[in-house]
Amino acid sequence: MSGETVYHEDFPLETTRHGQAETAYFTFCYSPIRDENAKVLGMIDTVMETTEIVRARQRLVSESERYRQMFENAPGFMAMLSGPEHVFQYVNPAYSELIGFREAVGRTVAEVLPEAVEQGFAAALTETRQTGEPHSALGALLTIKGPGGASFDRYVDFVYQPIKNACGEVTDIFVSQPTSLSVVLRRVMITRVTA
Repeated sequence: MSGETVYHEDFPLETTRHGQAETAYFTFCYSPIRDENAKVLGMIDTVMETTEIVRARQRLVSESERYRQMFENAPGFMAMLSGPEHVFQYVNPAYSELIGFREAVGRTVAEVLPEAVEQGFAAALTETRQTGEPHSALGALLTIKGPGGASFDRYVDFVYQPIKNACGEVTDIFVSQPTSLSVVLRRVMITRVTA
C-alpha cells in the first residue's frame, strides 16, 4: 500500500491436497492500484503456482549431485574439456593424480599440460572435435614433467568421446580411462588380428 511493487518468487506454502499435506510453491506479485491522482487505492495480487518448476529444479540438482559423486568416485580417470581450446571444465581425483595434481579447471590443455601438446595428445583432441568421432589409445606414452625438471613416464589407455549438442556440433570432449574389461577384450582382439 506504500506504492511499491512487491515480488516473491517460489514462496513455499503448506497446503492440503487430495487429503494429504504437502509443500506447494507460488510466485506472488503485489502491484498497487492508483486513482487518477496517483493515490494508492488498493492492490492487485497476481499469483502463479510454480510447484512443478521448483520440484523439477530440485530433481535436477539432486541428479547433478549424484553424477558428481559418481564422477568423483570413479576408479578411472575422467575429465571434461570444452571449446576449441580444450578448457578443463572438470577433472576427477584420478585424473588430477595422473597429471601430477596440477590446477586444471578453467585452464586449457596447453596451459596445464604443454608436454602433452608436444606429444600429440592435443592434436588428437582437435581431430575428435573436428570429425565428431571418438579417439582411443591403448598404452600411449605420456611423459609428465615433475617439479625440479624430473620426468615421469605414464602409459595410459584413454578415450576422447565427443559430446554433441542437439544440432550435432561437438561442444565438449569427455576424456576417460576405459573400463578394464573393455581394455582386456580389445587387447585380445588386437592380439588375434596381429597373430
